[in-house]
Amino acid sequence: MTYNEFSYLSSIDLTFSGVAQVPANDSIILSAPGAGYRHVLYSVHLSIGGSTNAVYGDCVITAGLLTNNIKLFHHRHQGGSTSVASQSWERGVALPANTALQLTLTESASNIFMGGTITYRIERV
Repeated sequence: MTYNEFSYLSSIDLTFSGVAQVPANDSIILSAPGAGYRHVLYSVHLSIGGSTNAVYGDCVITAGLLTNNIKLFHHRHQGGSTSVASQSWERGVALPANTALQLTLTESASNIFMGGTITYRIERV
């Protein structure tokens, strides 16, 4: 696959849910674009809800594995109502070259449901 370094913005839609378990642990949401390329993020918009008032959890979006500690976005949710979290970067946030964008979503004993959109482009390094 090849990429135009002046490519237009792209987006991905996310939907995650779990059944009283960790539904996503370092799940790849954008694959590494290949040697000499990198992702540039422009926005993250998430809607997160819980199945009960006692539910809680965290959504963390990282450049590569969570253990690499390059956190780009973190949202904590608690309760049965829906919470919305958004972050936009006017000039974009560049990930390291050839690095995947990954998501970890944790939850308590009840279910967390998440949907959202991430806007990005791929550029030559």
